[in-house]
Amino acid sequence: VFAFKGESLDDAIVKPRLRGRVSAWDRILFGEIKQEIRLVEGTIGSTHVLAFAFVVVIGSCVAYWFGDWMWAAAALVTGLVAGRRAITYVANRHRKQFLDHFPTYLDRIRKLVEAGNSLDVALRKGLAYANPRVVRSIAPALRRHDLGMPVATALDIQAKKLGISEISQLALVAYVISRYGGSLSDSMAHIAQVERDRARANREMEALTAEVRTSAKVFISLPILVGMGILVIHPSYVQFFIEDRAGPAILACCVLSLAIGLAIMRRMSRID
Repeated sequence: VFAFKGESLDDAIVKPRLRGRVSAWDRILFGEIKQEIRLVEGTIGSTHVLAFAFVVVIGSCVAYWFGDWMWAAAALVTGLVAGRRAITYVANRHRKQFLDHFPTYLDRIRKLVEAGNSLDVALRKGLAYANPRVVRSIAPALRRHDLGMPVATALDIQAKKLGISEISQLALVAYVISRYGGSLSDSMAHIAQVERDRARANREMEALTAEVRTSAKVFISLPILVGMGILVIHPSYVQFFIEDRAGPAILACCVLSLAIGLAIMRRMSRID
């Protein structure tokens, strides 16, 4: 009686729990990279990914040709880290563009609501003159609404997909207004003001930490540039780190010290 497609009741109960645990681990381990990939859609396409993968493979082959498998592995890891950082950089830039233009979009929604439009109509009309980054972030939620999903739910799903909490605030306002009523115009004006204050605070924080971030960039790039210069001018000097038994250990210590210094300066640049 309790069988589901040949499964026992225990299987029917345990498997959803396992799926829930796998989904939780997936959000912890890969949630951020998935959000960043969704943010860079339209800027980094499949052609860019294939070209980058080709460059990484060629670089690893060249490193293996002139060195050994350790150099090839190092080149591969360096390429993967560089690709990950590139995705993060583009995603952060797109997120910043969205946050810069989001208050203007909220003001436009407020004016449309005051003119007698409903929230879903105001959201759709507001995108006509919005920044392209705002359009890319909000339009999928409106498409879900066209398929029958409530506006608040559609906006909340889109906020979780992109990792943008500001869209969650808009979803919360839409839910509260639809459930309990209230002044939608005043709520939109309040959210727009909050976003402007947050953007101003972020700019102040960037100004306060600009010196530390610049020092960190110089701290990391200077040893790399000096090492590349020595490799070009005096290649035999670098052979010590390859041929001598203590060379790789010294090189690893240098890289570790740079990583520790970068972590310390990164922590100094954060303002809690």
